[in-house]
Amino acid sequence: MIDPIYLKRVLAELLATPSVTGHTEVIVARLTEMVQELGPKCTFPRKGGVQVFLPGRGPMVLVTGHLDTLGAMVKEIHSDGTLSFVKVGSYMFPSIEGENCTVLTRKGRTISGTIFTTEPSVHIFDEPDKLERKLKNFRIYLDEPTNDAETSKALGIQVGDFVAFDPRSQFLANGFIKSRHLDDKAGSACMLAALKAVQEIPRHRPVVFYWTIYEEVGHGAAAGIGEVVEEILSVDIGLVGTGQTSSEMAVTICAKDSFSPYDYQLTNALVRIAENQEIPHRLDVFPHYGSDASVALSAGHDLRAGLIGPGVFATHFYERTHQEGLQHTAELLLAYLVDIPA
Repeated sequence: MIDPIYLKRVLAELLATPSVTGHTEVIVARLTEMVQELGPKCTFPRKGGVQVFLPGRGPMVLVTGHLDTLGAMVKEIHSDGTLSFVKVGSYMFPSIEGENCTVLTRKGRTISGTIFTTEPSVHIFDEPDKLERKLKNFRIYLDEPTNDAETSKALGIQVGDFVAFDPRSQFLANGFIKSRHLDDKAGSACMLAALKAVQEIPRHRPVVFYWTIYEEVGHGAAAGIGEVVEEILSVDIGLVGTGQTSSEMAVTICAKDSFSPYDYQLTNALVRIAENQEIPHRLDVFPHYGSDASVALSAGHDLRAGLIGPGVFATHFYERTHQEGLQHTAELLLAYLVDIPA
């Protein structure tokens, strides 16, 4: 059985741990501790991430989610002490305007800041709402007494430092969860909950749980997949919004993303399992989306691939899901692992 209290707790811990793609050492260490608290040993691919192997019966499967998130990197330190940056991952600039952030210096210091345009006040600028929201018009304003480049540099900041966005996580009493980076810390938490539960079941498929750290930049599960793996199942996010069938209260089974249709037989099997177990689910298609499973296919791995995940609203923005969607995702993942083919 999936423990909802455990699922909620580990999600909160993951969300509270910054993990911009390329700067994931802290969250990898914390996830390793979480896994070891459950008993299994971890292994670590050369490119990073965390893997856990559980022996079992039937064809080998690999379940993957990603720990890395959207963020930024310092590009320039200006004469007024503010910072220009480049994106890490893909997002709309309005989604980070007015957002609190933390500069993660390479010497280990963390420095608070806020992201604004170069015209952040209606009391000063004539038409700040008409300023084009593009990279050159955004700055990080440090929460430090700095008005020049040398003072900012003296804080330990340099070009190439990572910038983490404040997740602003909220767990509401009615089950809704609002936060940045539910993509894919929601899926990663579901994997932990399923890992905890599957060890209490005597018969299940042999499985590798693989938390990757480069999904947001397109090569998370391109490597680190053994030759004996026959199926890969990504646990990522479902897309809730206009034109989509996904729901925050259900698990989504994705039939196709922008790269390819997912394996027909595996997708059908996931639908069958969800129906048999009476797990609320939606079948959906994602036109502007990729996953670790599609990355593994594009890298040339010979696998059957599938994708499931909780429905999430406003993806790659300030996101929202529901505890029920998380629960049903973890339940479907667990049921998939114990569905041993004849």
